[in-house]
Amino acid sequence: MVRCPLRREPVLRALGADGVRCRGRVHVAVMREPWLRLVLDGHKTVESRFSKRPVAPHGAVRAGDLVLFKRPAGPLCGASEITAVEFHQLEGGTTDELQGHHGAGLCADKTFWLERSEARYVTLMTLTHVREISEVYIDKRDRRGWVVLEEGPHIHTDQLQLAGLAETGTPASRALVQELASRTTHPKQLALSGWAFTP
Repeated sequence: MVRCPLRREPVLRALGADGVRCRGRVHVAVMREPWLRLVLDGHKTVESRFSKRPVAPHGAVRAGDLVLFKRPAGPLCGASEITAVEFHQLEGGTTDELQGHHGAGLCADKTFWLERSEARYVTLMTLTHVREISEVYIDKRDRRGWVVLEEGPHIHTDQLQLAGLAETGTPASRALVQELASRTTHPKQLALSGWAFTP
């Protein structure tokens, strides 16, 4: 079983044996069934993300990027190139137009659209070169359904809390948190380095 941190380079290295390459951004999309199997089997050719606020992937994805599909609470299991992207702000009549243009590619039925009727933003991504990949477990412990993998070191604020660093404190403590976040990749590194700090 392969495990790696939630960062671009380690993930691409872990998937190197599968021939996965990317010059653009790398994204992780948490996918539930039956949508995941529909994508991997080639029936679902358009991936969508609906939201009430403009959160990733809205505005953060572009043609040429790579998306890795992850099972909920499970490993990465698939990959695809994104060849076209559309961003929409939903207003009256927009949903009907999207249904007409992308309903088949989304494998969407009436229930699909009804469940997303309160969304205000939608990102539509055309998928090509979809393939199943060797299972890789990544260090993702939050509830985000979409993650843009960073190129440099990354540490989550929850990890700083676990390491004894409070994000909300004096200006000095906040500056220290920012400095450590730019240099460290794992909460144990903070403890081993002696960076125990109580604001």
